[in-house]
Amino acid sequence: MNVFKSTTLTSVFILLFFIVGLPAHSGKVVKVKKKLVVIKLSKKEARRYKPNLILNAYTKRGKKRGQIKILKIRKRKAVGRILSGKVKRSYFVKRASKKRKKITRRRKKGASKNYEITNDDSSRNTYLGVLTGMSQNTLETIFAGNPKTLTGSSTGIKMFYDWPLWDSIWVRLSGGLQPFTVDGGCPTECKVNISYITFDGLMKYMISKNKWRFWVGGFFSALVPMSVDDSTVLNKDSIATTSNFGGALGLDYALSDSYMIPLSVGYGLFPDGPDSKSNAVTVSIGFGFKW
Repeated sequence: MNVFKSTTLTSVFILLFFIVGLPAHSGKVVKVKKKLVVIKLSKKEARRYKPNLILNAYTKRGKKRGQIKILKIRKRKAVGRILSGKVKRSYFVKRASKKRKKITRRRKKGASKNYEITNDDSSRNTYLGVLTGMSQNTLETIFAGNPKTLTGSSTGIKMFYDWPLWDSIWVRLSGGLQPFTVDGGCPTECKVNISYITFDGLMKYMISKNKWRFWVGGFFSALVPMSVDDSTVLNKDSIATTSNFGGALGLDYALSDSYMIPLSVGYGLFPDGPDSKSNAVTVSIGFGFKW
């Protein structure tokens, strides 16, 4: 009888040891991919947890195996990045101790703000915004049997959407209004003024990924004429959908972790016409926010 009681008490103590040893949590790792994890949260945790919060990861027996930083929370799921250790699926998570949290805050306060973009969480790193650009246009043509070079400037406005295709390769889609205006000296005034609806695709190679995100890239645009306000040089019936392609370099300056100012300079060529060649140099600036 005494042996039975002793065995029972020992089993109870062992069970209590494992129960107490487990952290008080309900968050659970449901997916691991390289350095990213998806965590299922309780309703209470989903309300209290915020991005940049540090969590400890534990096995079912309460052994700490690593640390995770929350990047994004949506409903009752959180996306995080593994900071240290090895985290596996089915591990539980618990908010790091306040002592650790204070140390983290002091480090953040003394550190410079260097907002880095990677595609670790691409849904978090997509951007939506608006661009406005000033174009310097050039048209070389034949008028009254003589070669003429016409120049002019125009201002366009577009909406854009950025997302990371790979870690260093980003894609920017944009669309909007882009006029093409030139004029010059002829016996009679020579001018062209066409308003295009444009759809653009730009592929960017990110040279840097900190606050100053320099890039180089190439683009292709499809331009649909919306109206021809004036054209004394080109036959209006010959003005149709055209294209523009070329290279660009730019900078996406991070105002914060959520906002940026895109700057760029691009040089584009239009397909040659029967008696004309044209190109445009465009300087753009805009404003974007994480979407």
